[in-house]
Amino acid sequence: MVTIICVDGLAGHPEYTFSALQSALEANGHIVNTIDTSAVASHADRVKLALCAYDTAMKPVVFVGQSAGGSAVRIAAERLEKEGKPLAGVVLLSPAMPRGILFMTRALWSVMKGRVREVFLGKPIRPTEKEYTTLIEPLPFIEGFAAIRSRQVVSGIECRDLLFPPKFVGYSYPTLHIWGVEDRWIAPSAQRKLNTMLKKSSEVTTHELPHTGHLTLASHRREEVIQSITNWVSKL
Repeated sequence: MVTIICVDGLAGHPEYTFSALQSALEANGHIVNTIDTSAVASHADRVKLALCAYDTAMKPVVFVGQSAGGSAVRIAAERLEKEGKPLAGVVLLSPAMPRGILFMTRALWSVMKGRVREVFLGKPIRPTEKEYTTLIEPLPFIEGFAAIRSRQVVSGIECRDLLFPPKFVGYSYPTLHIWGVEDRWIAPSAQRKLNTMLKKSSEVTTHELPHTGHLTLASHRREEVIQSITNWVSKL
């Protein structure tokens, strides 16, 4: 039995993002803690939520992070490594990038250029349906509608943090890295660079999904992603 700590990303709704994965993991006897990220103001807050959940969780622990949540659990893993604490593994789903990796896509720029003032002033941002759809496509109709409907307000402060993120440190914990090759939010080329960096210090299992966008757990390959995660966790 493993405790799985799930951390969602910007504008995400954790209960929606991780519900099917949680059911599959719990069916295999694992404990799943899906963190409420609605009060996150900065990226440091998201990292702190992951670390606080780790401190109170039954060990062993696996982090699962989507997008900004992927960045948060990677940073949390780096800090746990520095402190010599055990972590069974890290699952990165389309994670946001560390410093030095260019990740901007044309779709992201098309959204960001209309939000520059809010980002740099740290103002809350409520993504429009059009903006969010631009970033999460391609998705099946039902899943896409549900994701758009459940989108949350985004912190401009955290957006700014993610534009100027901390540098990559690395860790030695086993890692499962999954992303879609049609991701419009974070460039797939950036994921490949991060994957190479991760492999320098940890054992990495990689799944690069064709015809799939940013939200792999809401894509038409959702069951494949869930199976990949459950199988990987069972082997730890």
